[in-house]
Amino acid sequence: MDLDKTRISLSQVGKTYVDELVYDLVYLQYVCEDTYVDEEYYVPITDKYLSDTQLGNKKKRLDSVTLFIDFLVKQEEKELEMIKNLQFGVQDYLDACSIIHNGKGVLISTYLRTINSTIIDEILSESN
Repeated sequence: MDLDKTRISLSQVGKTYVDELVYDLVYLQYVCEDTYVDEEYYVPITDKYLSDTQLGNKKKRLDSVTLFIDFLVKQEEKELEMIKNLQFGVQDYLDACSIIHNGKGVLISTYLRTINSTIIDEILSESN
C-alpha cells in the first residue's frame, strides 16, 4: 500500500470528532438516529422518545447507542475482511486510515467498546 497516496488527513473539525465527540454519548445517540443501519440494529425513534417514564426513554436511547456501536463494530470487521481479501496489510491500512494511538493505527471498535462497557453502565446505575 502506498501510504503517501492513501493517507487521509483530518481538518481541525475532523480531529474534534475523532478526539472528543466519538466518546460523547449524546453525540452518538444523535448520530445513530441519522445513520441507516440494518434492521437488527434499529430502535424506532418513537420507542426512544415516546414513553411513560423518563427511565424507559433513557434505557431505549442507550440500547440504541449500544446497537449502533455493535453495528459499527460489525462494519469494521467487514472492512478489515475486505482489506485482507485485497491482500493489503491490515496494520498498514490501519496506519493510513484509522485513529493513531502511540504511533500506530488502531481499530475504532476498541474505543467504541470502551464507551459501551463503561459509560452506559454508569448512566443506567445512576438512574436506579
